[in-house]
Amino acid sequence: MGDEDERWAGRIGRRYGIFGFEKNKVVDQTQTSELSGKLAGDVANAVLAYGTVKALLPVRIGLSLYLSPMFSRTVVEPIRLGGLRLLGCRPKSM
Repeated sequence: MGDEDERWAGRIGRRYGIFGFEKNKVVDQTQTSELSGKLAGDVANAVLAYGTVKALLPVRIGLSLYLSPMFSRTVVEPIRLGGLRLLGCRPKSM
């Protein structure tokens, strides 16, 4: 991990309170060097998680398309019909 990468990760870590940094806390050079080993592990973990999410995107989209009719029939349609009954409307079948 390069020096520029560590500065970037430190800046982001202090802004959002991640990578072992406290949110909006000013850190001096000695504290930064102590965190660099932990920071490298956290950054590697974040990169792995990001890559996993991106790699599984086609699977997630496919499952969503496959399961959406079942979800509509078992969850959305009963709620819609219950709401129409509460309003006193006659439900139209789909």
